[in-house]
Amino acid sequence: MCRLPWVRVSQATGRGSLADTHLSMTTATAEPKHSTAERSGRRPPNRADLLGGLAAALGAVLVTAWALQIWDASARVPFTLGGDANGALNAIKNLLRHDWYYTTNLLGAPFGQKLYDFPAAGDLWNLLTVKTIGVFTGDPALVMNVFFLMTFPLTSLGAYIAMRVLGVQIALAAALGILYSVLPYHFQRGEPHLFLSAYFVVPLACAVLIRQMDTRTMARLPRRGIPLRDTILSRGTVGALVVALLVAGTGLYYAFFFVALAAVVGVLGGIRARSVWPVLSAGLLAGVVIAVIALTNVPSLLYQADHGANAQVANNRATIDVDNYGLKIANLVLPVTGHRIDALAELKAEALGGPVPSEGTEALGLIGAAGFVGLLVTAFWRLSTGRHREPDPDTPGEVVGRLAALTITCVVFGVIGGGATVVSVAGFSEFHAWNRISVFVAFFSFAAVGIWLTTLLRRYVAVRRLPLAAAAVAVALVVVGAYDQTTPAFTPSYAATSAGYGNDRAFVAEAEHVFGRSASIFQLPYVPFPEYPPVFGMVDYDHLRGYLHSDSLHWSYGGVKGRESDWQPTLLAQPTDVAVTGVAAAGFDGLYVDRAGYADRGAQLERELRGLLGAPIFESPDARLVMYDLRPLRRRLTTTLGPVSVRQARDAILRPPRVEFGPGFYGEERDATTSWHWGRRRAELFVENTTRHPQRVVVSFGLGSLDPGASVTVTGLGAPGVLPTSADAARLDREITLAPGVTRVRFESAATRRPPAGSETRDLRFRLVDARVPPSGIVDVAHAVPAAAAA
Repeated sequence: MCRLPWVRVSQATGRGSLADTHLSMTTATAEPKHSTAERSGRRPPNRADLLGGLAAALGAVLVTAWALQIWDASARVPFTLGGDANGALNAIKNLLRHDWYYTTNLLGAPFGQKLYDFPAAGDLWNLLTVKTIGVFTGDPALVMNVFFLMTFPLTSLGAYIAMRVLGVQIALAAALGILYSVLPYHFQRGEPHLFLSAYFVVPLACAVLIRQMDTRTMARLPRRGIPLRDTILSRGTVGALVVALLVAGTGLYYAFFFVALAAVVGVLGGIRARSVWPVLSAGLLAGVVIAVIALTNVPSLLYQADHGANAQVANNRATIDVDNYGLKIANLVLPVTGHRIDALAELKAEALGGPVPSEGTEALGLIGAAGFVGLLVTAFWRLSTGRHREPDPDTPGEVVGRLAALTITCVVFGVIGGGATVVSVAGFSEFHAWNRISVFVAFFSFAAVGIWLTTLLRRYVAVRRLPLAAAAVAVALVVVGAYDQTTPAFTPSYAATSAGYGNDRAFVAEAEHVFGRSASIFQLPYVPFPEYPPVFGMVDYDHLRGYLHSDSLHWSYGGVKGRESDWQPTLLAQPTDVAVTGVAAAGFDGLYVDRAGYADRGAQLERELRGLLGAPIFESPDARLVMYDLRPLRRRLTTTLGPVSVRQARDAILRPPRVEFGPGFYGEERDATTSWHWGRRRAELFVENTTRHPQRVVVSFGLGSLDPGASVTVTGLGAPGVLPTSADAARLDREITLAPGVTRVRFESAATRRPPAGSETRDLRFRLVDARVPPSGIVDVAHAVPAAAAA
């Protein structure tokens, strides 16, 4: 029997205790004897390790191809159409057309799209990878497909390397790496959450965290009397810093989880070692991650310094969101949704009926769940017996103990109602989906299975038969795990997606033919960007479909809400004939209607449009999208008002007073026709005149309350007024002159605070309904509508 050389340790030259020992982040081999070079820590390249890594990557490709039925796919059609997949394609196309993803002049017309308020923080390496793939093709769909498929072998390879660092036998590490890469999480995130699918650095991050739990730590800072080659320049430290750099650019959530876990590991290590060095070591790794993310976010910070913060895009999530999207232990251990075995599928379906479903992507599969349960048992056993450490920190039992400790930490942080809620209250509410820490739990669980199987094989199988036995177990793991972790539901609907993509392409091609290059298209219904709930049959980012197929047309959608490109709501609050005439005056050539965005498929709207614009000039092959020509109406409007008046009206329409909900108001809520914001006892509304001259406007809103009749005192709209509220939020209009800049409107409610009811814990005193401030230019257009229509 041979003893597994889990990790080689080389003593610092000349002096040093065990705490000063350098830990080399190199993998162990299956051989019972070691050469002189290996004993000195300078092991030559190992062919078996390389072949194992190749097998892990190739196996992931084969399992992925089988699960996705990839032979039915079209390389130049996204696997998924609509929703966040379109949002990802937006960023990819920006990257392909420009130096970086922040801006494009083809969206948010006429101002363009500026994504500085909505940066892809923490995705630097992912974005650079996309940019690199784009060197070979300008097709956003092809780039996205290639990137997504690449994440499977990369994740498998990352898991393989990390497991070898932890001492898992080669064949077992390859098999478990494959299973880790085909977690249900990977397929369920898919292309809509493209960069969450790129979790290939997570296993390496986990390996670093596990090694950090040793009192020697992995990242070692310079210390007096110890050569630099054994501290900051050691292979272990350099490797840990490289991993930290990679973590900082491959997903903001993964970076945040790594920093949080590193903080816990550092504090616990400092307490255990009675030294500040483990804390400083963990702080070094966390500091690298934070510094890289901060540096990559500099353009966004500079933009917001110049233009102010954008409260409408700021991710001020409610604490309840953390619980809604927290980690559910049941989701970890129960089968994947839609399991191939009916009985298991029904078991999972029964568990989905709870009031807090989370995101439902946490399933570990049978093998991962076994590892997870085993780690929980290990943690409780060690606590109950008082056995916390073994003499050799690199024995299988000690490594599994660290895995168990980190698993418990992840669960305590991520579980619904757990530490994540405290973190959210402390100011990190943006990180609301803590169920995503499941990829860390998954690696710890698979690594534990690998260590246990490696230990069993080395104990009971002769050395000469070990590779064959391990290979047989590895094949069984892959077959069972791949069948268990994947379902037919993971295979995209390629035919339907291709048909929808072809419909969009044909529609946009016709628009380019009719309107020519550089034409501007106004899109209805209005949908704020980014992040907005579905509008009837439309899902978020559906309006990006036109942009994905055109490099010349300008589209009204895609301007960031709360900025100058978000001028549309004020105009569209007017009657249809006034609003459409205003759109024509604003310089748009075509009016695009997505019929899926209306309860009646746009029937009422189109009756009104036909009376003003005539019949549509074309529609998409599936009859979902329809186009109207605005150019004749603009010519009639110019004849009626004159070119100068039309230009003045255009300027007023495109730069309306902006309304921003300040302190005291909660986020927007809405139904099919109305939007509102609930306010506390005191709340503030900001109305900004973006022009350089005073504007005479009418501030219009409804005041409602759960305590009908309770008055609200309003100041800032001329003389202070005590206004009544009503259950149906009757509308109130105040005509005022807005000076250039920001006018502050204060509300103070006399309603009594209601006690919390159910999950509603907010202080709801009154609600402000459909607050809007139409500019004077709309009035000019409204007067011109009858004459323009007659002309």
